[in-house]
Amino acid sequence: MALQSKDEGQELSEANWIQMAFPSEPEWENVLDATLIELVREYYMEPSCAGLALGQIVTRRHPQAEELCNFLLNAERADRWLRAGALDSLLTLNPMDGLNKAMALIDDDDIDILEDVIVALNCEHQGPLAAAIHCHPIVALVKREIGRRGPDQVEFSDIFAENFGTD
Repeated sequence: MALQSKDEGQELSEANWIQMAFPSEPEWENVLDATLIELVREYYMEPSCAGLALGQIVTRRHPQAEELCNFLLNAERADRWLRAGALDSLLTLNPMDGLNKAMALIDDDDIDILEDVIVALNCEHQGPLAAAIHCHPIVALVKREIGRRGPDQVEFSDIFAENFGTD
């Protein structure tokens, strides 16, 4: 649905209006999928509406949820908190794909990404993917990063060490 802007006489999409009205929020469960997707794709440099929109897409198990997560993770100028949320969502939707994607992201020196990966690894350690997770090369990469930063600087590294060792 396009709406007319009084100031400029141009039509604005529903996504534009939602973004402009923020921090006022719509009833997210009533926002159309296409509008949510537009918010993620158009406002990826701002975490507010795009993050909420991604959350709705993931909650709805929309067929484009993984694609949007990957879009955000690949977007050079995406907001760092939005990227962390996208990785968290991807790790939930498709843990192995998320871990494969995280291999490249951990070297970006972003502690939030590292901690999201640690949380995901700790969760998957208890699930049906445990054997595959223990063999995944990301475990060694996370161990290296924890060692480089110091375990006291990385949240949940103590649980990670219990689950995966410190070698």
